[in-house]
Amino acid sequence: MRIPQLMVIAVALPPGNVDEAKAFLESHGAGSLGAFFDSESMLFRSFHAYALPVTVLIDPNGNEIARAIGPAKWDAPDATAYLKSIVRSPKPG
Repeated sequence: MRIPQLMVIAVALPPGNVDEAKAFLESHGAGSLGAFFDSESMLFRSFHAYALPVTVLIDPNGNEIARAIGPAKWDAPDATAYLKSIVRSPKPG
């Protein structure tokens, strides 16, 4: 089984529902992302995330390697360069 080098998962929290999350993603040109709705806010709490939006980068071993709190321009040159460097770097373990 091949593990993707980079996977993006968008998680929505209450209030709202999964249909609103899907509509939001589609309206922002990200409709290809899966819409996940964390009705119990378990993921939010387990990552000790106290502000939205939050981005958590996790390596294939489940270790947090980076965190960004607040809005981010992931299509900016410095952000894409950073993500490419992570994908190209040797895999831990």
